Amino acid sequence: MAELGPFTDRLRAAIDFAVDSAVSDVNERSVRAHAWMIAGESPDLRQILRDRRTEMVAFSRFVLQEALVRGELPGWIDADSIASAFVTLIDGFAVRAMETGSISIDDARREAYALLELLIAAPASLLAAVAEIRTRRADRTA
Repeated sequence: MAELGPFTDRLRAAIDFAVDSAVSDVNERSVRAHAWMIAGESPDLRQILRDRRTEMVAFSRFVLQEALVRGELPGWIDADSIASAFVTLIDGFAVRAMETGSISIDDARREAYALLELLIAAPASLLAAVAEIRTRRADRTA
């Protein structure tokens, strides 16, 4: 991804690809929704859908970890959690389109870019409030 240029261009390209894959084709969305509706009866289909998510999370993690290694994001960023949450957001666009009838690619990109803005604006040092949230999260999962 580094050959795409600056960090923000790489993240924007990743978001555009993910949003386009989730929102661009009404039939694709309905096929994916239908697949999950019947996946309970098909272990093979369930695995295909899980593999798709795993691959999308892995790609998102790769983009974030590359930025961490290059010093383009603060080292305290939790790339694994952000990657998983990002893919959940992208899948949510397809769900939203099914619930509301549609969502434009431009609207989905704008919303995904809003999260990108927060990620880019992350301070260099871990804030006390973030450390506290992580401590509480760890206490709840222990």
